[in-house]
Formats: sequence, C-alpha cells, structure tokens
Amino acid sequence: MEEIESDVNLALGDLRKFADHHKLILNVNKSYVSFFTTNKKLYNYELELENLITKSRRRLNILKYISGRDWGANTETLRTTYIALIRPILEYGLPVYFCASDSNLQKLERVQLSAARIITGLRNSCPNRIVLYEADLQPLRFRGGAGLEKYFNKLIGYGSHNRTSLFLRVWKSNQRLKKNSPMSLATELNLISREVEGHSQKIVLIYRKDYWEYSSIPNYSRQQQQS
Repeated sequence: MEEIESDVNLALGDLRKFADHHKLILNVNKSYVSFFTTNKKLYNYELELENLITKSRRRLNILKYISGRDWGANTETLRTTYIALIRPILEYGLPVYFCASDSNLQKLERVQLSAARIITGLRNSCPNRIVLYEADLQPLRFRGGAGLEKYFNKLIGYGSHNRTSLFLRVWKSNQRLKKNSPMSLATELNLISREVEGHSQKIVLIYRKDYWEYSSIPNYSRQQQQS
C-alpha cells in the first residue's frame, strides 16, 4: 500500500509540473485521485460505489418531486429525467468496477429499481422484472457488459502508438491474467476483438526532451495500408 501511495504521489508531482509549464489551473473540487487493483484485500471498489450510490439516491428526490398519482410529470418525462440525471452516475467508471463483487453491484441495481418504481408508480410487491420492463430500462449488468466491450475495443482502436492498445493487440491467450480484473472478465466473456478498425485521427501528447507537444498520429489501419 505504501508503494502504491508513493507512485501516485510521484505521478501527481509530474502532473503539477505539466500544469505549471502550460499555465493550467486544476479545480480541486472537481479533481479526484484514486487507484485500482485486483487485490480485494487492498481494494474492493466499495468506497467508490458507495459514493456513487449516495449521490444517485440524492437525485432520486428529483423524480419524487415531479411525480404524482394525479398530477406531475408523465412516465416518459420521468424516464427521460432518470436517464439524463441519475443513470450516468450509476454507470460512471462501470468498465472498471464491473468486476466488483455481486453484492456491491446489486446496490447499484437497487437504486435503478427504486427509480423504476417512481417512474411506473408500481408498488414494492410487484416483481422487479416487471417494474424494469414497464419502465423500459435494462438491468445495469446488461449495459455494463456492453460498456465493457465498447471500452476495450475502443482502446484497441487507438493503434500501436498507445501502450494499452499495443498490449491488447500482442496479448496471447496463454498469458496469465489476474482474476477478477476487467480484462480477465472481458476475455472470459469473449468481448475483445482484434479486428476493430482504428480511429481516423488521434491527438496525443508527445514528450520532446524538455517539453510536451500535441501531435496527430494516423490510425493503426492507415499505418498498415501505407506499409
């Protein structure tokens, strides 16, 4: 744990030098530093998930205020409000913590279920599947799988100039992966495709001795065609 904290502090020092060099000011209230690991003894995503749940439950009050049996917004307006203001919070960082424990992920599902009951006006005795069906909402675990697939395939599309993309392209099935990691889960579900077309242009920062500069790098497929 001490080694991880030391590495994070060193990275923050580099970030501060970069900001000072380019005369940038970081907003402290909107900046957050964290680390991720597959070692559940050190970290199990519980703290981050609790923060997301607390924030999303506060916004559930918005649905309660504008809903009513004989007055207020209709079902479609309530659903649109939930999709715009609450679901993005529940899905924030989902490709990363999608491999968290089922008990933690169920906490997110319960928040969406509460929103679905407000949208439809159905009682607690109604089965969960019917409530989600009437609200026209997919379970978060289904959307999480699609998000995980999109996340890794987007990384592969960055091309060989990106370290993560290069690692995914050269990774072999006989190489070991840590259990309960996002990549191990994506591999188990066969979500990663190495035939993804690269991005047309990617603006990246390149370090040139004592300074950084922006550069536009052609995509992976274009490099292959030129070669």
